[in-house]
Amino acid sequence: ILAKVRVLTNLSKCPPIVLLDEVISHLDDANRLAIIKEIIALAKQSFLTTIEPKSFSFAKQEINRLDLNQ
Repeated sequence: ILAKVRVLTNLSKCPPIVLLDEVISHLDDANRLAIIKEIIALAKQSFLTTIEPKSFSFAKQEINRLDLNQ
């Protein structure tokens, strides 16, 4: 997915909006942080969803979080 984002950005000079559902729930903290940093570097707008809010607890500095349960 991230490779496709790179290609689309290079071809169009306009980064796509990235939507990822439940991707980080399947990763450990180190890989979660790595993928979030990569997404931030590639995409101007990205949305990651999870049903486990703790999935984002390690990356408070890197992301803006919207919790619909509050």
